[in-house]
Amino acid sequence: MHRGAALLALVCAACPPPPDLTPHARVRLEDGAAAPTDDPPPALAAPDAPQGVEVFELGPLAMTDGVSPEVLIDVDEQVRSFTLLVSAQPEAHVIVDRVLSPDGALVVDPDTPTDASRQARQLSRGFVGPLLSMNRMVPKRGGGAFIVPNTPDVALVPGTWRARVRQGVVGVGADGTFEQAPLDRSVRLTVLVDTRATPSRARLEVALHFTGASGITAASAANDPLVQQVTSTLGDTFDAVGVDAMVAGLFDVESGDALRTLTLAPDLCEDGDLATLLRALEPTRGAVDVVFVDRMRCLVRGATTLDGYAGLAAAIPGDVLHEGGAHGGVAVALDIVGDDAQTAAFTVAHELGHLLGLFHTMELVSGADLPIYDVISDTPDDPSFNANLMSAAPQPSTSLSDGQAFVLAVNPWLSASAE
Repeated sequence: MHRGAALLALVCAACPPPPDLTPHARVRLEDGAAAPTDDPPPALAAPDAPQGVEVFELGPLAMTDGVSPEVLIDVDEQVRSFTLLVSAQPEAHVIVDRVLSPDGALVVDPDTPTDASRQARQLSRGFVGPLLSMNRMVPKRGGGAFIVPNTPDVALVPGTWRARVRQGVVGVGADGTFEQAPLDRSVRLTVLVDTRATPSRARLEVALHFTGASGITAASAANDPLVQQVTSTLGDTFDAVGVDAMVAGLFDVESGDALRTLTLAPDLCEDGDLATLLRALEPTRGAVDVVFVDRMRCLVRGATTLDGYAGLAAAIPGDVLHEGGAHGGVAVALDIVGDDAQTAAFTVAHELGHLLGLFHTMELVSGADLPIYDVISDTPDDPSFNANLMSAAPQPSTSLSDGQAFVLAVNPWLSASAE
């Protein structure tokens, strides 16, 4: 080798590698994520995302000790929320159990506080840390949607956010508490990044479905006093926080007589016939679903049948921007609310609040359990406070706070109203 060539080789050996000119995807898996070796769950239906909501399909993910690889999400000043949509096996409960902000804040913490109450362990199905985190998360069976932020108290700091999914099979212990065992079957993951400007007013479309409960059908609904009160209350409640709620359609449920009494999954008191019913509804593009039934029942520990549910949201939040999913709607039991149109209307609005991401201002507790308040600072931490739509007590109030309005505004289900 010539001396000049040798010198050039030495110099180049010390040079840094050329820069990678390929830009990172906004959403990606951490390097080293392994491909799954099992059969993944069914693919998620493509979300019906409006312009400005970016969709990133990450596909099947392998799970280790029930935990996914970390997902990296680049946030800039345009992003107002991001949502993880998870599809899992039917027997699995899934949750986003860890979310780390670029500034080091652990807005979803996987660790269970040492002083966690029995009530917290019950409500969380054993995933206690996420329930008590700044950005509250609750598990969903078979998959679901998880939104960041779900409170104005979590700032969407620009930079790279890190998130992961956990799953387990939930059972009931001998003392009635929930336990969960990690499940290493793969999940599928889609991430929505909402870069739309926050509109001055938003639009929420609601489809009303009738099983024949209380004799109401799609044909009779337009002139039915109860349905008219529901429509009026929805309009007034959400109008006060800048949301135009409108009825997108009236539909009869095919074979609705067989689904007028819903039996929920034993002990868990979720899914079951409610999931079957929601999957069977007439799809309505961009709308959330409300179904009127007679009753909802749940068998607890093989002995006690609970059947006093006035209403139930399939998830908090629901299956954002998905049609035909098990978590995309709410049910209202007309045998429980009777012919009280005001109570029926309040129940519909309350359950839609849950479906769009709002929790009770305070969960009902028993015994010596400490209160569990919501994660929104402008709703009072006061056990006697019930002058709010999301009070767990049966108080027909339709008011919402500014912080609750923020949660509604960042949900991708809401679109801009025509100016």
